[in-house]
This record gives sequence, C-alpha cells and structure tokens, in this order.
Amino acid sequence: MSSGVGDTGWLPSVLVLSAFCGTTILTMLVCVMFFYYGVSRFSVILRFEKYMHAATGMVLFVCGCALQFHGH
Repeated sequence: MSSGVGDTGWLPSVLVLSAFCGTTILTMLVCVMFFYYGVSRFSVILRFEKYMHAATGMVLFVCGCALQFHGH
C-alpha cells in the first residue's frame, strides 16, 4: 500500500543513508590520519603550500560568482 505522493520505496533511502554514512566515516578517518601521522608526511600537500592563499581567493571568487549569477 502506498503511503502518499512520491513514494519510491525503501531502496533510495537506504542508498542515500549509506552514501552519507560512508562519506562521514571516510572524512573522519582522513582527518584522524592527518593528525596522527602529521601533515608533513603527505608531501603532496606541501608542494602546493605556497599557492594556498591564491587557492583560497579563487574559491571565494567562484563562490561569490555562483551566488551572483544564481541570484540567491
């Protein structure tokens, strides 16, 4: 029996819940790994350290443009 408009079943809900849980756990593991081993062990990040200010400015610029052009 249907419970209302837009009832799609339990599978999409389980998939969304699984994706959310998996992403959350993966993010936590990466953060703990960075703090436990130290960021200096990950030399890939240190190569781009001199560009961090420019990257931050670019992210802010892109977010501002997105807000301006989408009208929110």
